[in-house]
Amino acid sequence: MTRRAAPGVDKPLHRPVYDRGDTVCVIGAGASGLAAVKNLREQGFAVDCYERETGVGGAWNWRHARSPMYASTHLISSKSGTQYPDFPMPDDWPDYPHHTKVHSYLDRYAEHFGLREHIWFGTEVVRVEAAGEPAQGFWDVTTRVGGTERTSRYAAVVVANGHLWSPKLPRYDGQADYRGQVLHSSAYKDPAQLRGKKVLVVGGGNSGCDIAVDAAQQASRCWHSTRRGYWYAPKYLLGRPTDQVNDLLAVLRLPLRVRQWVGQRELRRSVGDPARYGLHRPDHKLYESHPIVNSLLLYHVGHGDIEPVPELAHFTRNA
Repeated sequence: MTRRAAPGVDKPLHRPVYDRGDTVCVIGAGASGLAAVKNLREQGFAVDCYERETGVGGAWNWRHARSPMYASTHLISSKSGTQYPDFPMPDDWPDYPHHTKVHSYLDRYAEHFGLREHIWFGTEVVRVEAAGEPAQGFWDVTTRVGGTERTSRYAAVVVANGHLWSPKLPRYDGQADYRGQVLHSSAYKDPAQLRGKKVLVVGGGNSGCDIAVDAAQQASRCWHSTRRGYWYAPKYLLGRPTDQVNDLLAVLRLPLRVRQWVGQRELRRSVGDPARYGLHRPDHKLYESHPIVNSLLLYHVGHGDIEPVPELAHFTRNA
């Protein structure tokens, strides 16, 4: 059963504060927020969870317009390293489920543990402020439903709203005169958007690599611009999902520098030197930056479907 949105009050000059006692506020009903609600309830805490959208899942909730999901999105960590330990993903699911499966999994998690009754859907948190004496540790949380705001006081706040909601689109010299389309990855949804076009993908993160792979199969031509080097990890290493191999190394309690040496050696043996493909060499050691997990980028670069180019400097009218 979906709980109704939080009731609002008109905005007086001095808005009343509704004291929620020892209740804990959780902001966001994505993967982390749901886990917070479930575990807090198991420890006996009262919980109010505020979710801006109309369903659970956060970024994985592909049904709402703000979701950054695109059609080809799959997990980049395997299901065994992603699932909740007390609610495993189905055995017959693949190692790297599609994003729609991940969302259905989170939906079933919320249903199984009865979390929805603690969630105020369609309710945006607009402000969190320390309240009273610092030693007391209370927080005033202001929420908004439609145009109506309400402030409630909580004993604690768990911030689980994620970091994928504010697109950052850099500006380049000459961009204002460019006659083509400039698209942030958050607005990319389907490979059909690239079909038959000349596409330059700027950025070497996991989304950039995924979109470059899509473009390699749909666009008339694809370039991939990066300004630094990365470690490109395949999704499988030694016949197992790569993160499972990393977990085995961690279990051995090897020093970090030894794990880095072993991991870098195995990546060089499995995918080779990135410079051989025309890409930058990594400018950091393994595990010092978020890895790129993609089995297809180097494949398409090696087949000439993606052309690596240096950092973007400026735009011209047509390029």
